[in-house]
Amino acid sequence: MAWLGDGGEADIVRCWDKAIEKDALPSLKGEANLLWRSLGGSRDYAKTSWIGVRDAPRCGLERLALSILSFHFPHGTEARRAVLGAEFWTQLRESEAPAEQQGLSLHYDKDEAAVETWDIWSHPELGTATYLSGGGAPLLVYATRSPEDGEEDSMSESEEAPAPPPAPSSSSSSSSSSPPDQPPHGFVCFPSDARHVAFDGSLLHGVPEELLFLTAKGQDKKAAAHSRPYTRLSFLVNIWTSHRPEGVRRITDSLASKLQEAGRAAAKEATATGTKSKGKAKAKAKLPGVRGGLALKHKGSQRTAKFRDVTLQQPPGRCKKGHLVGNTKLYALKDHLKGDTGLIPADVLVKVRQEHAGRGSGGLLRITYRRPKKTIAKAKSKSKAKAKAKARASR
Repeated sequence: MAWLGDGGEADIVRCWDKAIEKDALPSLKGEANLLWRSLGGSRDYAKTSWIGVRDAPRCGLERLALSILSFHFPHGTEARRAVLGAEFWTQLRESEAPAEQQGLSLHYDKDEAAVETWDIWSHPELGTATYLSGGGAPLLVYATRSPEDGEEDSMSESEEAPAPPPAPSSSSSSSSSSPPDQPPHGFVCFPSDARHVAFDGSLLHGVPEELLFLTAKGQDKKAAAHSRPYTRLSFLVNIWTSHRPEGVRRITDSLASKLQEAGRAAAKEATATGTKSKGKAKAKAKLPGVRGGLALKHKGSQRTAKFRDVTLQQPPGRCKKGHLVGNTKLYALKDHLKGDTGLIPADVLVKVRQEHAGRGSGGLLRITYRRPKKTIAKAKSKSKAKAKAKARASR
């Protein structure tokens, strides 16, 4: 993909900090809050909207969606020619909500209507999350692609996906260093104000609230009791190249006008507050304008936020979902699926979470899953034996 870095699969998820112009945040928050109230809905379903690559934006959020599209698929590039438009929506999460309502189950983004009507699975080219305000559970992305076979499993519904995801496929890498019972990589990204994350649109991802309560000794819901209260407002944008998702339409002119008014009111309020606190007589607010509030510019290689790297080996024995594995500090998610999700290093995650809470930056973890050399040799031996048996059978 054109937006991937030089690291290939290791760069399949990328992150940028300070991605939104500071002066544009109040206005965008005002619009995003109204869009959530108007179309957002519940934990299990969020109505998405559309803007075509050649459509004229009518509010700040539409400008931001097109700015995100253009950052990842710049004008004049070959990749840009295949882009049809952007599907966008908002999510709101608050620390005051029950624990189970602070996250989102693992899922695949897809054309929901096409699945329900024709059992056809299709995915966006690129998925993105832009945090207008941070806090709460992290985004977790596994390098596990959807098989697109339409089969269902036991995972629960997602906000983007009222239909459950298919039985996941094996990992996106068939490298000998990556075992068949786990993906090659996992990425953890804690939300920060103005942070932007992008990933392959066909990957398994979610926001496991259990990672808020994870300690080096396992789950402890008191672990987040002393954390800062938060209201996380996310702006989600999927870039489509295959087709426009069924039933996803542009917001009405009336709603676009209301969003713009809400954005202006929020910006005006922020300006008045800032003026009063600084003792200035006048202050001029900058509304999302030509660049849609996106601070990122596509000029050569845009600097990305750095992930903390850790390499894990799969421990022997079975994994009990929602618990540490044996005497290790490796945690199996409640949605753990052998072959598609990897274990989480609890002690490292706690450090990353604490560092992020203290600085407002960092909070990024890239996990590389390996298997012991003995296991690799054993797997190769079995593979050769199967190949020989198959060759004899075909004679």
